[in-house]
Amino acid sequence: MQPIDEIQRKLFILRNYETVFRGETVRQVKPTCCGQELGLSELLKTTVHVSDMKINSSSFTVFEVICPICGQRILPQLYVSELAGCHI
Repeated sequence: MQPIDEIQRKLFILRNYETVFRGETVRQVKPTCCGQELGLSELLKTTVHVSDMKINSSSFTVFEVICPICGQRILPQLYVSELAGCHI
């Protein structure tokens, strides 16, 4: 049986995955490390730190992932559409 904290972590990732990686205004590029793109199943198995960032007074959730192979921190890379009205 998994501890409650682990279940809550996985539920948070599942609940926010679509918005983080498929958002229209701001979306995060799927993390890649060690020649591997980390999808949903990999994110559920590795360490994910969650951050909120503000762009033009709107908050967006981003994931900072730890590579399950080498342990390196993968910083979020963002795509910001012209609809956001700003450049990063």
